[in-house]
Amino acid sequence: MKNNSINTDRIIYELSVQDILTVIEEEDLDIDLQVEDIDLIEEKVAEYIDWHAAISNALADLKNNPIKTA
Repeated sequence: MKNNSINTDRIIYELSVQDILTVIEEEDLDIDLQVEDIDLIEEKVAEYIDWHAAISNALADLKNNPIKTA
């Protein structure tokens, strides 16, 4: 595995509070989001997302369709 120049601290994906507000608005949810709600949402989202499967699927895509470089 060649990865000498890969920044291993790089964030690949993240969600913001604005993303939460967008979902509330787009789904017409009657939720008045409070600051204290953010921690619970953060915890729950982490529980709902199968990070291992998401990464594994992306790696399978890469393996099946490698990026062509010049």
